[in-house]
This record gives sequence, structure tokens and C-alpha cells, in this order.
Amino acid sequence: MATIRAGGEAWVAGMTWRPRMSVRKLRRAAQDAGAVACIETDTMTGLAGQEDGDPTGTPSLAAALMDTLEDVTWIAVVDGGDGRIAMIRCEAGTIAEEGDIVVDDATEAARRLEVMRGGFRIHASPSLGIPDAAVLDVSRIETRESHRLQPLPDPPGGGLASVIAAVTIVVLLGGGGGAAWIWRQDIMDLIWPPEPEPVVEVQQERQVVTMISTPALLAACARALREVPPELPAWTLEEATCRAELVEAPVLEAVPELSGRPALVLRWSLDADHDAAMHRRLLEDLLPSTRHAGIVHGEEAWAVTVLGSVIVEVDPDHHRPEFRNIRAALDRRVGPWSDSLSYTQLQPGQWSITITGRGTLGRLRQALEPIAGLEVTSLTRTANHAWQVVARPLAPRMILESAYLRLSQPAAGLYETAAGMPEGGG
Repeated sequence: MATIRAGGEAWVAGMTWRPRMSVRKLRRAAQDAGAVACIETDTMTGLAGQEDGDPTGTPSLAAALMDTLEDVTWIAVVDGGDGRIAMIRCEAGTIAEEGDIVVDDATEAARRLEVMRGGFRIHASPSLGIPDAAVLDVSRIETRESHRLQPLPDPPGGGLASVIAAVTIVVLLGGGGGAAWIWRQDIMDLIWPPEPEPVVEVQQERQVVTMISTPALLAACARALREVPPELPAWTLEEATCRAELVEAPVLEAVPELSGRPALVLRWSLDADHDAAMHRRLLEDLLPSTRHAGIVHGEEAWAVTVLGSVIVEVDPDHHRPEFRNIRAALDRRVGPWSDSLSYTQLQPGQWSITITGRGTLGRLRQALEPIAGLEVTSLTRTANHAWQVVARPLAPRMILESAYLRLSQPAAGLYETAAGMPEGGG
């Protein structure tokens, strides 16, 4: 357990979480965990020690975020301001084992995030500079009394002395028989303690080490652009982006089923001197039969086509090529035709690579596919037909086997198009 400061408030992080339990089990679990305070949500009980002082009365960061963030499944990364960083992972309202931890520096946080982020929406303090993360401003979180840790509850019944005193009082009042009946179970439990409940071993789900297959992403992107060309009469294609993992918040708010899937995201604007209402209706009629999701709003529109799987399972001991070898291969294969080729160091040992150029997608594939140890995370074609590719050195990550099976299977069917606009718009 640790107390961090963020957004002008002290928060408890690094707690131990268990399914919600009875008072008796809570006392036993607290003793095992060395806890001195606790908090209860609708489904879970959190326990905290006193490594950073007595946490009683201090709000739990995990509990507050569970009541604040609208996503069902998320990871929050909060800068504690003193070098320590809180990392909380919530899966469908549940904090899993080691889902509430505190790490000592940004490098360790980045390493853990690569392992645990598969299929999760990331919310992070802006000071951490985590790519593709939603901004998390902890100062805007409303803390409630239900978020604050409480002392451990007293044991029920007050123990043997209380039972004997209660029985004695009732006997003196002439109700000996009634007292024996009322307190029979407490007395029996004190004389013959109940057998401890058997420990049921929960089978831990297997985790899979995965990577992005750059050839698979480039091929899937080319296929999607070829099979259903994005050019539309009266509309200008502002941007066509193929992503290894869908992160656009407006898209995921409309179609959360697409979270974590590879997708082609298209964005159009209506050309001038065209009837907006008519062309909006035409596009609304077209999208359900050609795209997995889409929205038309006034003179702007976007749509999504889910791509085939682009992640593959790799050996946990898979060798990662050295960055200098990847850079040399990029300089040799991409440098001659690209407009720019830049390398940005995000953290020690963590690089982002950006390539822009006007060559064809076929030429781009010929240049990038043979480069071992390169993961392309997105490629974008802009309105002026230039390509921008964002990549990184190989960064395998660990995800649950169930998540891997979901992401490695095709999306089932087409989703209904959420086309619409405010009344009177257009």
C-alpha cells in the first residue's frame, strides 16, 4: 500500500482487492494481508496496510476511478508527483489480482503497460506522455465518503466475554431457556469452532505473448481499400487510417464491441455547393451495407471497417532485434523515397518511428515487410495522397488467452450504422 498525491489530494493505491466478503472472512483476510483499514464497493472489498501511515479516512484511488470512468474495462496510470506511479486495471468492474499497484518510475510503468494493455482503454496523467491514452485529470474526480477507507469492523458478537455476559443477564431475568436457544450457535462455535472452509483453487487463465504482424496489417489495409474504395461522389476523403488497435474514442463510444480490433477508419467532409440533406441521406443508406459502423453528422462523416486479425502469438523468449539494426534497415529501405523519417525516444529503450512519403501502398509494403522486429501500429493516407506510418521496435505484450482468441477471430457480422444528426441540422 502507498499514499500518493495527485490533483491536490492524497490517495491510497496499491491495495489488495478481494470479492466482497462477510465480516468474519474480512477479519481473517485482513490479518493475512497485514491490513489495518478497508473499503467496500458493490462487488469488492479492498484492504490496505500502513506502510505509508494509517490510511483510514483517505480515499481509495481505485474505488474513486471505478465510480468515475465510464468505460467497463480500463487501465488508469496516475502520476504520483514524487516519481511513484499508480497503475490500476479494471475488468468489467473488478480489480484483478495485482490490478492495483504502485511502481517507482516511468520506465517500469511503460514496461508493465506494454504487457497489460491489450484490449483495455488507457487513461493516464498527461505528464506521463503515454501515446494514445485518454487524458485523466484526477483533480476533477469527485470524492465521496464511500471512497474513503474505514477501520476494520469489530468481530460480530464481541467474543466469548460478550456471549457469557448476555447469557448471564438473560438467565438472571428468568429467561435461561430462551437465552440458551438464542445464543446456541455462538456458544457451539466457541466450544467447537467450525471447520475452515475448503480453499478452492481458481484456475488462472493462460496468458499469451503477442505481437503485431506488420505484413498482416499492411495486407489487410490494402485489401480493405481495394475491395470497398473509400472515394464517394460529393465527399472529400480527408483521412483513411488503418490501425492495429482501434483507439478513436468517438468510434468506441458508438460501437464498444470494436475495442482492441484492427480497423480502417475513414473520415469525409462534404464538398461545397452540394445539398447537405440529400447527400447525408444517400450516405446513411450506403454505410450499413459497406461498413461495420458509421456516423453522418451535418457535413462531416466517418466510418469503420474491421480488418482481419493482425496479432500473432510469439515465443516469450522471442529475440528482439537491436534498435540500431532496425534503424539501419529503415534508412536503407525507406529513406530513399520517403519525405521524412524520424525517430522519437519516448522512454529509455522505447522508440516511436514516423515515416511520411507519397509512394504507393504496394511500394510501402515492399519496403517494410522484410524488416524484422518492426511493428507498424498505424498507417494513414491523407487528402493529398501522402502516407504517414507510425511504427515501433518489436514490443511483445501479454494478454489473456480469451482476449487473444477474440481478437484473432473475424468480427461476427456487420453492426448497425449509427447514422444521425441533431434535429434541424444539415
